[in-house]
Amino acid sequence: MNGINTNLPTTNLTNTMPTQSKMSKLLTITLLLSACAGVWICGSLVKFHDGGWQVDTENVTLLAMPCITSTASTSSCGAVTSSRWGSFDFFVGNRHVLIPASLIGVIYFLAVILWFTLQPSPLRWTNRQWIITLFVQSCAMLASVFWLVIMAKNERGWCSDCLVAHAANVIIFASTICLRYNLTRTTSKIPVAANSQLQPSFGLSPAMTALSIAIVGFGAWLYYDATTTARHFWRRHAVLEKLTTSLQEDPSYMLREFYAQPINPAIVEANENRLTSAVTSNPDVQLSVFTNYESRSSRCFEATLGGHVRDSFGNRVSVDFRHLPANPAKTSASQTNSNGTSTSLENVSCQAAVAAYIQGGFQAFAKMRTKLQVNRGHHTRKDIAHMAKSIGLDQTDLLAEIDSQDVATMLDSDMKLAKRLGVKHAPAAYLNGRRIPALCMNSEVFWKAIANEMTAQANATLSHQP
Repeated sequence: MNGINTNLPTTNLTNTMPTQSKMSKLLTITLLLSACAGVWICGSLVKFHDGGWQVDTENVTLLAMPCITSTASTSSCGAVTSSRWGSFDFFVGNRHVLIPASLIGVIYFLAVILWFTLQPSPLRWTNRQWIITLFVQSCAMLASVFWLVIMAKNERGWCSDCLVAHAANVIIFASTICLRYNLTRTTSKIPVAANSQLQPSFGLSPAMTALSIAIVGFGAWLYYDATTTARHFWRRHAVLEKLTTSLQEDPSYMLREFYAQPINPAIVEANENRLTSAVTSNPDVQLSVFTNYESRSSRCFEATLGGHVRDSFGNRVSVDFRHLPANPAKTSASQTNSNGTSTSLENVSCQAAVAAYIQGGFQAFAKMRTKLQVNRGHHTRKDIAHMAKSIGLDQTDLLAEIDSQDVATMLDSDMKLAKRLGVKHAPAAYLNGRRIPALCMNSEVFWKAIANEMTAQANATLSHQP
């Protein structure tokens, strides 16, 4: 029209929008996979710090697995990580802070992963982002060179895991340089008009990404610090457990500890056998137990009563149950609401057990005690009502009995007796007037030894009778 040529060539901006080439994508994937491998390897090296930790059990929780080493810490890797430059320690106030070099590696490789994944595509990075990236990776390369020189001069040998971690660092650095070069070539072939039409993509800003890296890094150190504390505790516990087990397997030591306890007149004179499971008319072994339904140790001793004690004594023993709530201060008869109901969730379990005895005798008490121990915790009245129904007791009557003066009197009597005996926590047990030491309470060796000892004493007494 009017001599104007309308068939001029045009630029299709849609087809020339900058996109990552296959090579760029391959380099990015290689970089991220190398960083993941670095996290894994450095995480394995972290386990060697503090002497390593091996366990014999297969029942290891997911959170505990990062603490466990499958290789002895005396290996070359363990020797390298425990060397002078294997960690950096300093004091913050009175707190000793230890940062292993391998933990720094974990944080660095995590930072690489976050830097390349949380931000938009590297195709859209500014020169400042590339400068920051290459500067940090250059510092990491210098650190790798430093530690390789240290290992070369160290007489303890080369750490294979360390070499793999440094190799991953080299691959990341090389991949970043190649990626930068490849993307520069790609964008240089795109018209300026296409570059100006780049749409914003999803991702965090460099500042927010750096903040995320700082948070993750600090969290990694906190996790390491917590697991190290747990390992120290476990080592001390393992030594004590070994000592305790050796003592509990020594019957003469168990008996000596038991007979070293004096016979307490208060427990001997107590004749309130309200909750006694006497299976014979004249049992010669009297076991008095202070228990509650909140503590784990009480539940553990319940298993001992049903196992070691019955197996060792058979029908010769009667068990007198007394209650010592986890929070006795809340269980006086005067501490009730205006409507007469108890204010303590900690003690309603003990009240329910005594109420069950008053309603249905020892059989009902035994069933309620079992229910309370299986469902150990702070029970509500609704929980107690369900338990009462499941064992055949009237819910309404039992709940009313819980608030009765009879229940309050019996619990008060138990707590007064515990105070006279000096018992502050449940479980506690007295066998024929002697308090059973805590070391002996759950020991099968002790119960068999004391049963044999008492049987021998009884036979000797019978042999001297005319």
